[in-house]
Amino acid sequence: MSKYITLMNDSSLSDGIGFIHTWIKIETPNEKPSYFSFSNSTITSLGGHDSTGSITNDAMDGRPPTTQIRLEITEEQYNSLKNNIASFQKNIPNYDIFPDNEGDFNCTTAVGYVLAQSDIHYLDGLQN
Repeated sequence: MSKYITLMNDSSLSDGIGFIHTWIKIETPNEKPSYFSFSNSTITSLGGHDSTGSITNDAMDGRPPTTQIRLEITEEQYNSLKNNIASFQKNIPNYDIFPDNEGDFNCTTAVGYVLAQSDIHYLDGLQN
């Protein structure tokens, strides 16, 4: 049975939906899709610099992307992705709109990290 991920991005500042954002939609036949999304949990930090990170998976259900790409993944990649997302969510790192290699992530680097850890290298090297 095929499994898919859709890398989703909302790159519009004026769509009224929210800030620019990158997230993953995970699809398994005959199941409701699940999501992985990492965001800034506070509005008190200046532009999302070195703030507390937040998992915002549920907020992505129904959010329309401006761009997306759907990729078929193997059963092994799927299982690894689920485990790596669970591990990321267990130890939520800090959020930084411009990650500085101090263990912090933004939405794009968090997506890239869990994908790379799952042997899915589509976003390797992308920062923002």
